[in-house]
Amino acid sequence: MNRKTEGVTDMEKLLRFRVLEGQSLLGKHLDESSLFSSPRWLKVMNGRIEGKNFMFLLEKASCPVMMVHGSILDSPTSYNAYNPYDLMLAEEPVFPINEKIAARRSVLRQVTRREDWFPCLILMWPGYECTMAGQEYSNVQMMRILIREIASWAQSKGLKLIGYLYVPEDKNDFTNVLAEQGYQKFPLTYKSELRLLGNSFDDYINGLKKKQRSGIKREIQFLYEAGVKTEVCPLNESGEDLLRLRIKLVRKYGNYSSLDEEYRRLERLKDAFSSEDLLVARAMADGDLIGFTLFLQHKDFLYAFWTGTDYEHPKSSFVHFDTAFYSVIPKAYRLGIIKIGYGIGHWQGKKRRGCDVTAVDGWLLGIHSFVQMTLKQLKEEY
Repeated sequence: MNRKTEGVTDMEKLLRFRVLEGQSLLGKHLDESSLFSSPRWLKVMNGRIEGKNFMFLLEKASCPVMMVHGSILDSPTSYNAYNPYDLMLAEEPVFPINEKIAARRSVLRQVTRREDWFPCLILMWPGYECTMAGQEYSNVQMMRILIREIASWAQSKGLKLIGYLYVPEDKNDFTNVLAEQGYQKFPLTYKSELRLLGNSFDDYINGLKKKQRSGIKREIQFLYEAGVKTEVCPLNESGEDLLRLRIKLVRKYGNYSSLDEEYRRLERLKDAFSSEDLLVARAMADGDLIGFTLFLQHKDFLYAFWTGTDYEHPKSSFVHFDTAFYSVIPKAYRLGIIKIGYGIGHWQGKKRRGCDVTAVDGWLLGIHSFVQMTLKQLKEEY
């Protein structure tokens, strides 16, 4: 490590802490075991998180062995889903909270300026997940070293806060180390994943509870009687027909994106992933595209990347779940997929269709004394 050797462990002497600016600087050294830390994913998602993006890593014999992605947010108005102030204190909660927490937030907003939280450092991979990557990703001793070095780096930059966002609750070693080093846990939301057991769609259905099976069968029958037909195939065409529905979805949830911006993202996607790794489920009715879900395949993992439904169409009921679940699951079995990822939020409907839901939390450390005080008072309600 680049510091005085007094008190430094033998392991630390073998390691070098580095900070690289930009998402693609590691090239082939990036961790291919996970979609979110793979070079092609980072290429597609370049610029998705505002501010300056960094890769924090430990090297051993000049080879990266552990790494995590981070960003410095300078703007207090950064996007709310990764803005620590909004996640903790926004008047309109990013994710549902109870009345007690809402009341405490209201009080703290009166004495806390948004600007006091910035600039700050957030640690997460584009895709709303924070885990360690690299061949030594589970090495607890290295984890302690990397997390400590990141904190020292952030303090040297005059940052107000460090936030590890969307840390899965089941990453016990990771969360234990964060707790050891003074980070406070704040629940955020849940991520959903569907594990495909057995060998067929029937195995998927039979693995659900009776009430779940009955509901899904009714929805599939409704779609059949409505004449909705869904085809799952590689994205060989331009994909421009998907953008209209994509834009509708983005704006439905109060966000903004232009057709040009989404088109550029789609082109980056097609450039980074082969057509065989881009699967799209298109739902058609009366000659119209009324819904789609676009999946990325990474090894035996399938990830729902984009979705969209024309909810104004009279036959749109259950179309989203057809493109996201019912029509793609048989294809996933044939491809040897073990798990399908459905991201964060809206977890209740995903759970009803067989997904495992895992809590993802924010682990925050106030560097500025005022932020420390605010987090301490807020934590009392959790």
